[in-house]
Amino acid sequence: QYLQIVVSMQSSQGKSQNEAPHISVCGEDANDMWKAQHLSTERTIRSCIGSTVKAIIRNKQISGEEGWKLIDDIYDNMLKEKCGLSLNVVDYTQLFHCCAAFGRHNIDIKKLKTLYKQMVSDGVTP
Repeated sequence: QYLQIVVSMQSSQGKSQNEAPHISVCGEDANDMWKAQHLSTERTIRSCIGSTVKAIIRNKQISGEEGWKLIDDIYDNMLKEKCGLSLNVVDYTQLFHCCAAFGRHNIDIKKLKTLYKQMVSDGVTP
């Protein structure tokens, strides 16, 4: 829910700077809106995404296949599409870590090589 609030705030920044979007969240609406208005920085978004990915890879109930679906959705749908941000060196580092995070039998060397080629073509310096 926290990640959705942050992403909603970032994607709404294209709207009028004086107009805050309505975000439906639990609790007192005014208090939640005040909190949400202060969460819209890129740094906060990247931190939230990093924490979410870390939670996914640490959850032993999530398989490698399920984990990658979630991780890909977070980076492709939320970071790139909704927030309009591109992957940076920290994002790539986290993705490299994910290639081996789902157990030694699920190490994805092909994905690692693909990510590295994408990073280099994006001009991100390792």
